Amino acid sequence: MNILQEMNQKANELGKTNFSKSSMADPFIKKIITHISNETNVPVKDIEAKIDEKLKEFADLMTKAPILYHTISLNIIENEVFNALKDVNVKGAPTFSVITFTKLIRLIKQEHTSLFPMKNFYDHEVIHDPRVILIPSSDDKVMKRFGKVDTACATPKGEFCFNVKFMQELLNFAHLKQLKPKSKKYTNNSGDIPPEYAYIEFVIMHEFMHYTYADFHYSKVYKADPTIANWVGDFRTNYDLVKNNHEQLPIGLYNDLVNLDRQKNWKEMYDIVKSEFDKLNKNQQKQVSGALGDAMNGEHGDPSEGEGEGEGEEKPGEGKGDKPGEGEGKGDNPTSSKEDAEKGEKSARARGSKDKEVGKEAEDKKGGDKAGKGQGSGPGKRGAGQDGSNAIDYTKFSPTMSWKALLAKLVRSSTEEETSYQKVHRRNITRVHTAAQTGKSAMKPGDVEIESTLLKLAIVVDSSGSMSSNIEQVYSNLAYLIKAHSSDIKLGFVLVKFSNDHKMYKCVIDGQGSYVELKSPTDDGKTLQKGSLKQLFSEHFGSSTNFNSSLTSDLDVFIKDDYNVLVISDTDIIAGENLTEFNDFFKRSHGKVYLIAADKDDYHSIIAAMKNKSANITHM
Repeated sequence: MNILQEMNQKANELGKTNFSKSSMADPFIKKIITHISNETNVPVKDIEAKIDEKLKEFADLMTKAPILYHTISLNIIENEVFNALKDVNVKGAPTFSVITFTKLIRLIKQEHTSLFPMKNFYDHEVIHDPRVILIPSSDDKVMKRFGKVDTACATPKGEFCFNVKFMQELLNFAHLKQLKPKSKKYTNNSGDIPPEYAYIEFVIMHEFMHYTYADFHYSKVYKADPTIANWVGDFRTNYDLVKNNHEQLPIGLYNDLVNLDRQKNWKEMYDIVKSEFDKLNKNQQKQVSGALGDAMNGEHGDPSEGEGEGEGEEKPGEGKGDKPGEGEGKGDNPTSSKEDAEKGEKSARARGSKDKEVGKEAEDKKGGDKAGKGQGSGPGKRGAGQDGSNAIDYTKFSPTMSWKALLAKLVRSSTEEETSYQKVHRRNITRVHTAAQTGKSAMKPGDVEIESTLLKLAIVVDSSGSMSSNIEQVYSNLAYLIKAHSSDIKLGFVLVKFSNDHKMYKCVIDGQGSYVELKSPTDDGKTLQKGSLKQLFSEHFGSSTNFNSSLTSDLDVFIKDDYNVLVISDTDIIAGENLTEFNDFFKRSHGKVYLIAADKDDYHSIIAAMKNKSANITHM
């Protein structure tokens, strides 16, 4: 059984990440050069002389762009030896197998459960089964789009293309180097995947993370140069992979000075790289751009639209003018912004990390608590083992209730308390419709006063945009349930929408609905605006997900007034500081807070991060 290999995002100090280093004196370097000589009948000294010429060219580039080449310089010799081996036969190396490749992807998905289903800040689409394409292909349409990809690429549509020849080159080099990966899925550790596939694992993860990190879209969001944006995406992704002990490829872009352990966000990384590049004259820029482009630096975007590396690639300063990133397959996303990007990259990293604190499996066997009366399930207790061997496998859990059953339970609980005799509860009644139409009590055009009972129910919706495809379904079911329980009394509830900030509304189900924004949790909100509640639910603020103390302090007021609070969100609720704030709020609520996650995978990620399989948490 393979242990989980979730991505650890704890920051490393400069120099701590173990990047590959090589020299001409390394035994495996000498071995591979000798093999090349034997297979090609080219003398060893001639091969070494050619590599030495490349090293001199690189030394010149290193002088011109020291920050860009800071870490690449450590392993430049292995890079050049890999290039020299490309077209040389390697006997004994495993032949690329589609079956093994497919199995490796399946194992990667099992090990990195928090990365799946795949999503990113820009598209908000969910990919459960990534579309993997191998080339060359007998499909003419596939070859027209991906035929020029000579390494691997990812597209904004969630397609992942791998060149079989390049995969075999990695297998050949890994075989001669006698690669010994640490993961238990490989045969050198009693697994059943040949160890040479560890390089291919790096490539697969590299491309998957380009999608998760939304690397194709940063040039659009920041109006950045697409080629420099490609470099930044590779520096970030490759750094994370090496830091997490994946077998570093002999080629590629690596930088211990440019990554999210040194800079706060993608934009800071980009500014550093662009600043260094702008210091060069045009000839030097062309030389550096060509050298970096020769590396396997992750072909971003749809190659058929000129967004990938290799042929059709745009050089810095020679792109699309004021339309960088154009042709990305999905068009502009009006909800995406620079704030989305910064929050999104943190969310992507959070989805790639999983707290490995061990716990004792403690599923609540008594079923769900009565809404507003139970205590919820507490967090799992720490077990004896500290190596992860006895950790809870949260993917084995299922919610106690479906999300529809939870909604019905919350509405039923509120209506039982407030409308047992079909009377309006005086504590929650708004001013009746007999109000005078003149003087101080006059109602403004477009306003309406409705005799209503406000349920003790606050629905808190993640309005960052990532939940937009789910909210309408939740609203439709909620409206149906409230109408079914309301009889001749108009029932209302509180809606809270949050992203960077939050707003509160008093809502009444009546025809298309009526609502009014509340200035505070204690605001009466007597006068309601005519408008569609469906539209109110479906409109999103965009920006980032920020479940902060300002929001929870308002929600605490509702909790104190005996409300049930239902939160609807995805894994953004556990990204960064959101996890601490939501977890604290959930614990202190005395069982009155409920959560509906976007889907099953988000549910598993959330309960794992909270270490709490509560009956109050379910999913769509």
